[in-house]
Amino acid sequence: MKLKLSELGRIDAASGNEAAAREYIKSKIGGREDNLGSLIVGEGKIAVAAALDEKGFFVSEIGEKVRFCPVGRAEVSDLINRKIRFPGGKIGFVCCDEKPADAKITDLYLKCSEMPATGDVGCIFEDEIETESYIITKASLRVASAAAAMRVWELIDVKLIFTAMYQIGKKGLNAALFREKPDYTVVIDTVFADEKNIKCGEGAVVKMMEGSYIADEKIRAFAEKRSCQRAVFKTPEVRAANSVSFGANTAVVSVPVEKIGGYVGKIMKSDIENCADFVKEFIKTINGPSFA
Repeated sequence: MKLKLSELGRIDAASGNEAAAREYIKSKIGGREDNLGSLIVGEGKIAVAAALDEKGFFVSEIGEKVRFCPVGRAEVSDLINRKIRFPGGKIGFVCCDEKPADAKITDLYLKCSEMPATGDVGCIFEDEIETESYIITKASLRVASAAAAMRVWELIDVKLIFTAMYQIGKKGLNAALFREKPDYTVVIDTVFADEKNIKCGEGAVVKMMEGSYIADEKIRAFAEKRSCQRAVFKTPEVRAANSVSFGANTAVVSVPVEKIGGYVGKIMKSDIENCADFVKEFIKTINGPSFA
């Protein structure tokens, strides 16, 4: 694999500010940038999509306290006592004067050794830990999905779409699918273990339903024949890629991630490989046994 997972995870690339992650991947495998900042690699008619971005934070107010706004869904419990890194290496420590159980996002503020500017965008700051068998990272969605998509691309001829703004309504993905018009799309994302009895170390998770997304007959039939985990999510605020609107059905296959704390997750490398192999074999059923 051409990507070093810890290097990819260490990059700060909040939604709408993905340039560093995009350029890192582009330096490894090339590609072209679309109008919304997604990276397109290859010309196959089957697309495999992964995320470029991660959740981030805008500095919104500098007064007696430095206030910030999350980019993407955020929970108070995930943020208190966390460090946020801003451009130039400026670090903010997330504080709250309220009881954590009673606190709202608007109660949080930053203590900074060096003052950021209003409008600066930061990301959670954690040391990346990578071993032969796993990686612990603050950018688990990008690391897991991009690594799995890369492995698929190395094995068979597909078009890769590394999407911008995945964390905020999957805007980059939907725009890329509208322009590229693939015959079929497999979106690779992540799901936390223990949700819906999902377990790490047991391979790919096929999402049967998530928000407005419902798995199509192809991926449902394949999942029934293969050893994989399956999950149904009823949460209406989470919407999987609805590329069927653009004439191409979509399957969503996830890498399980163990939530360590806050935004930090532990990913088994075997799960990345198993997810990629699952996607590869599924794509072959769409294109026939000669597809390679």
